[in-house]
Amino acid sequence: MGERLPLSAAQRGIWTGQQLDPGTPAYNTAEYVLIDGEIHLDVLERAARGAVAETEAVRVRFGTGAATENSSGDEAGSDEPWQEIGPVEFAVHQQDLRGLPDPLLAAEEWMAADVARPVDLRTGPLFGHALFRLGDRSVLWYHRVHHIALDGYGLALVARRVAEIYTALAQDQQPPAHSFGSLASVVTEDHAYTASDQFTRDQRFWADYHDGRPAPVTLAGRSAPLAREVLRRAADVDADTLALLRESGRAAKAQWSDMLVAALAAYLYRMSEQRRPDGPAQISLAVPVMGRTGSVALRVPCMVLNAVQAWVRVEPGDSLLDLAGQVAAHLRGSRRHHRYRYEQLRRDLRMVGGERKLFGPSANIMPFDYGLRFDGHPAIVRNVSAGLVEDLAVHVYNRADGDGLRILLDANPNCYSGDELATHARRFAAFLHRLARRPADPVDAVDLLLDGEREALLVASSGAAATPEAGPEAGDGRPEAYRATVVDLFAAAATATPNLPALTAVEGVWAANRPPGGGDGPEEVEPPGDEGRYGSLSYAELNARANQLARLLLTVGAGPDRPVALLLPRTGDTVVALLAALKTGAPYVALDPDHPEERIAFVLGDTRPAAVVTVGSLAAAVATDATRDLATRIIELDDPDVRSALDHAPAGDLTGSDQSASLTPDHPLCIVHTSGSTGRPKGAVLTHRGMVNLFHHHRVSMIEPEAAVAGRRMRAALTASLSFDTSWEGLLWMLAGHELHLIGDDERREPAALLDYIDAQDIDFLDITPTYAEELINAGLLEPGRRVPAVIALGGEAAGPVLWSRLRTVPGLNAYNLYGPTECTVDTVWARLADSETPVIGRPVTGARAYVLDTALRLVPPGQIGELYLAGLPLAEGYHRRPRLTAERFVTDPFGPAGTRMYRTGDLVRRRADGLLEYQGRADTQVKIRGFRIELGEIEAVLTDHPEVAAAAVITRSDGPGGERLVAYAVPAGDSPLAEALLADTAPADGPARLRRHLARRLPDYMVPPVIVLLDRMPRTTNGKLDRAALPPPPTGAAA
Repeated sequence: MGERLPLSAAQRGIWTGQQLDPGTPAYNTAEYVLIDGEIHLDVLERAARGAVAETEAVRVRFGTGAATENSSGDEAGSDEPWQEIGPVEFAVHQQDLRGLPDPLLAAEEWMAADVARPVDLRTGPLFGHALFRLGDRSVLWYHRVHHIALDGYGLALVARRVAEIYTALAQDQQPPAHSFGSLASVVTEDHAYTASDQFTRDQRFWADYHDGRPAPVTLAGRSAPLAREVLRRAADVDADTLALLRESGRAAKAQWSDMLVAALAAYLYRMSEQRRPDGPAQISLAVPVMGRTGSVALRVPCMVLNAVQAWVRVEPGDSLLDLAGQVAAHLRGSRRHHRYRYEQLRRDLRMVGGERKLFGPSANIMPFDYGLRFDGHPAIVRNVSAGLVEDLAVHVYNRADGDGLRILLDANPNCYSGDELATHARRFAAFLHRLARRPADPVDAVDLLLDGEREALLVASSGAAATPEAGPEAGDGRPEAYRATVVDLFAAAATATPNLPALTAVEGVWAANRPPGGGDGPEEVEPPGDEGRYGSLSYAELNARANQLARLLLTVGAGPDRPVALLLPRTGDTVVALLAALKTGAPYVALDPDHPEERIAFVLGDTRPAAVVTVGSLAAAVATDATRDLATRIIELDDPDVRSALDHAPAGDLTGSDQSASLTPDHPLCIVHTSGSTGRPKGAVLTHRGMVNLFHHHRVSMIEPEAAVAGRRMRAALTASLSFDTSWEGLLWMLAGHELHLIGDDERREPAALLDYIDAQDIDFLDITPTYAEELINAGLLEPGRRVPAVIALGGEAAGPVLWSRLRTVPGLNAYNLYGPTECTVDTVWARLADSETPVIGRPVTGARAYVLDTALRLVPPGQIGELYLAGLPLAEGYHRRPRLTAERFVTDPFGPAGTRMYRTGDLVRRRADGLLEYQGRADTQVKIRGFRIELGEIEAVLTDHPEVAAAAVITRSDGPGGERLVAYAVPAGDSPLAEALLADTAPADGPARLRRHLARRLPDYMVPPVIVLLDRMPRTTNGKLDRAALPPPPTGAAA
């Protein structure tokens, strides 16, 4: 039996990791040495064997249970690991590859297979050697070793010793005695340190240094389990760049290695701009340190490598020199504390056993140059594997041939794809090249884009050209179809199919009258519920009714400059009035009867309409003190005089002589009021041109393809309030010649009633929010025997991964995700769920442009999160009577034609390599709790990742003990234990606790809500979105 020793702290960390996954090869490290010259393989093998015999750390095996010579009696019989030094038998693989087309490639493939084999720490050997003859004067020596035995510096010591032995043997001389120290001396010194006062001081230093820091930012932007393999991509940096880094580093009192760490911090700062809190950025990096200065380990090949935390604070205007000065000062000032193990710090901070990160990426700078020569023959060293990677490790090697730097990016494949990593390697090398030539300039000013990337991004930012097959080109360069108005689109549909059903809705005033031109009145439709009778109007009947009301509106001054407000029950009257207003040339302003009178009064005062079309039961909401001074006519459709006037009005289409001004595509279509950050609603003015553009996009991309599959006209449901722009999702189907069903209030608000209506009326198209989609699924939408609409469009809010995965796999269902702020005409970006396995918002619609920009309005690289700006035909005119706000949100488009604008959405997105946009939350939803800035969307995303959670929301509340706190709300998935318990009103006490543990594994403590409330459904606003204001207060005393 050989000498047994306890493990050092560094070895124990690796031992623990290996025991968690005994079959992983991730702790294997390896490199190869390419020797140029006449090398004798037998002599080189003797040299390698000699070095192994002299290196105790590689000749050990590990075990547990028995006491070691240095362990206490209490440890005897325990599971304490030990290592035993002894002789080891091993073979050296030799192979002549000179006859192959690419000998080096063949050797690399062999090495890749070898490094992927796991090592048994209990039996060994911990290492492997191989010799390849690549050419008559080219030999490759490969050596692999488990990280528990050697770190990078240890590998270098062994490599130098092999070269030294080979040189002596090749010259028929006795190799000089080695100068290696003993492994026992390293272990003894390490154990003495852990019992020292210095250990306590170091512990306090790093705890204080980490206190109050944000969660580290990574390039991936997500956590993932460790993988057994590591992705690697490489890039080279020229010698001139290295020389410039050395020269400019002296000005910052920094080494070139400090400059490299600072450059990586700058890269991470730039690439993570939109995922950081406001104010100065704090960038976290792990910096590997040898830990050998002043230690016996300086002469011992072994594993003592540590990683220390380096937070780099980046202020606006900071240069590479500023950041390098910080890095150098920190590493110098903390050097006396570098022995304190990062594994211990992770335990101190209670980060063990979860996905929370201690560090950001690792910056492993290798300043020492092997400078190996084998009997005078030069050699180049190349790393094959540097061991396990949690997220991303950047290894920078000073090339021995004087040609600059070799950069290797190692990544966890669960966090990065190969293409993403290769792009980061190229981008960082290019960024470093530019930084080195502008070291005193702000890092914000240095370009991140690769050559040719700007042009490619601009192409990806643009939707298809607005050139559908719709007639000759107009003089302004647009196809004739794009010079139409919404009125023209409806007229075309009414002319093409005058006698086919256009609208089915709860009957309003028009149902009591004979339809113009004779007939027996609207066709009755049997509703599934008991809310009034539904009726159906043909295109001709709907057109006639709208024409009659339009003529009445013209008499009270309606026109392009005088809007018409609509305050009507949810009946067919609403659609008639909407079309009538448009026929006059006036934009409509839809008022929701469910809105407070104060809001209705505000909107009326803001828009000053020529008329308000309403009914007697709602007229009181219009005739208030706040609106009496408006020069507005109130037209009550159920007033006998009004009904008489309508009955006697001509039903034919309006002509130019009827209208005060000709309607053009650039005239306002509607004014839609959305919530304002100041509490004052703002009215977005949409144009006919924007809606016509969307019509043609949906017609070509969705409506016609889906109708072709069905082989018939489709039935589209409209469930949204007409006061919201999303109501046009259904209206566009009607303009395309299909039957629109305006779903009544009783049906649209209750999932079960809506499902019954879908069944009874064979609904083909349904536009809903993801929140409501979850409710419909829970109510049985996808159960056998139910009718599933052929087309479901999601919109209004982000779709979660569970809902996305479920809908995209439903047979016979084509699901779409439609994104767009009101200011950009309903939908500006779209995607088929079938296009992506994970949620995306997609690509720009026809005629639109979607830019992903940083805070300086520069295009960000693919994969980087930026703010979404929208431009092109969908853009609204602006905000009604709000020029200052319009100027703030509608800014000059630096990439489009002169004079064009773009809209700042406030939404964060990233453009994937395939061009699809992923939604990443809002730029303005950060909150601050106990001094920490928190992105609520990040907590919601992690919570919905739990298999028992169908939907989640997180808000801050100050109505409980202790002031403001985070409160999470979760709707259990349909068949989960949580759902079953909630249904039985026996929600287990450990349910919320289970969810908190899930959050704690992936988020910092301050981001874990102390309270999680289970709900059977999320409250919704009138347009189907999550109503955060209606989330209930937690039960009294609810806390973690």
